[in-house]
Amino acid sequence: MNRLLCSVFVLVFLASTSQAANEVHFVDGELRFRNRQFEIWGAQVPDWRRLVADPLAIRDTFQILADRGVNTVGISLQNPDSKENFFAPDGRPADAATARQFTQLTALVRDHTMACVISLFSSDRSCRLASPEAYRQAAQEAVRLLAVKQTTVFVVGDLVGGNRWPADSPCRLDDPAQVIEIYRHMKRMKEDALVGIPAGLIHRNADEQETPLLYVAASPDTLAAFVAAPPADGRLPKGIVRVQAYQFHHLQGKPDPKALDRFLADVEARRLAVKAPLAPVSTDPPAAPLTPEEKAEGFVSLFNGYDLDGWTTLCPDWSTWSVEEGAIKCSGADGQWLRSRKRFGSFILRFEFKILRNGNSGVFVWSPLEARSSRFGMEMQIMGVRKDKPDDDTTGAIYDVLPPSEVPNVKIDDWSSAEIMCRGSKVRVMLNGRVIQDFDADEVPKLKGRLRRGVIGLQDHACPVWFRNIRIKELDRTG
Repeated sequence: MNRLLCSVFVLVFLASTSQAANEVHFVDGELRFRNRQFEIWGAQVPDWRRLVADPLAIRDTFQILADRGVNTVGISLQNPDSKENFFAPDGRPADAATARQFTQLTALVRDHTMACVISLFSSDRSCRLASPEAYRQAAQEAVRLLAVKQTTVFVVGDLVGGNRWPADSPCRLDDPAQVIEIYRHMKRMKEDALVGIPAGLIHRNADEQETPLLYVAASPDTLAAFVAAPPADGRLPKGIVRVQAYQFHHLQGKPDPKALDRFLADVEARRLAVKAPLAPVSTDPPAAPLTPEEKAEGFVSLFNGYDLDGWTTLCPDWSTWSVEEGAIKCSGADGQWLRSRKRFGSFILRFEFKILRNGNSGVFVWSPLEARSSRFGMEMQIMGVRKDKPDDDTTGAIYDVLPPSEVPNVKIDDWSSAEIMCRGSKVRVMLNGRVIQDFDADEVPKLKGRLRRGVIGLQDHACPVWFRNIRIKELDRTG
């Protein structure tokens, strides 16, 4: 795990185009990932080419980060520690096979619902390109190589090296004018490109501990105006987003094997500290949805029936979620999914749910704090569609892995009950009293190597859905 190092970046965000649709974009001056409010928490993966060649390695690497709340994977194309540069001196890809791996990487990152921060250039002499034109060519080549759909963030400059480019560099990327010029070329290639600049180019004499790492802007013009006259009061103009230093693990010099662990622990603590901005719907909590038998067995409520204490979205954006008549309601805006603040390994989870006709939702178990739960943990699918034959997208399915053993008798537009038992690697799912899943996750190829401990998650899939009477009992792994 200590091989994962994190850098500081100058960012260029690319949004939707006909050739490369980027799901990281600005909406009304706010950075969004798809439709969701997005904060960048990043860690760099040094040997990304090895990971692309090994699907299990890339999943495990992403899993380490996502489990603690990191949502952005960083890579460096022109890496002085690598034996070969990604770009030839003229700015074109030096190797066709590596270029294809880059395209594959951007697709893999998106498939895991993470963002990818790509550092294009290094100030190291061994990584120099031939001319300013070559740097512009390289930036355009990287854009051209993106997967058709991706969540990509480009880096122009080199903050890892202290943002110092030698005077004889062919292109001085510690000069904001040079950086913005490259941004303009990328914007001409991709009409809705988004841009960023390292804070060090604006706050040159400020205390490094007191300044952010970078600013992300909605357009080169917005960025140019901000660079020319940064507000003295620290308030950001519309179309500028600040990324703080603690959101990236910046390691220079001799590697510290425990530095990543400390960084991930800090990320997790900061992200879980976000509280629900929702007032309780009542001053008097309803009766706990536990039978006397469940209380005696050791079940506890995960939802108290009147507020979202014990749950989080990790972000200030909670607009999708509310409490209505003793149930958690998702209004369906494809926003942040709701997570339990506590992780669970072996347990029995009981709950009721209601889905509207043609709706789509799910319950995540063994989930990481961030990224795609159905890739790192498991999702029990919930669908407002009746099917004659069950598949891996039917209610009760382990999404994209296992269909239920029978067509579940799930009520549409009305309440159904569910029980999910996880003990060690053994999993059993019941819907309305009938067992529809019973398997050992270690014996299912798609589930091997996934998390066996994680948060409980309620999905927002842009459809209204309700959950109530959520209770859980923790188990011994082998009891």
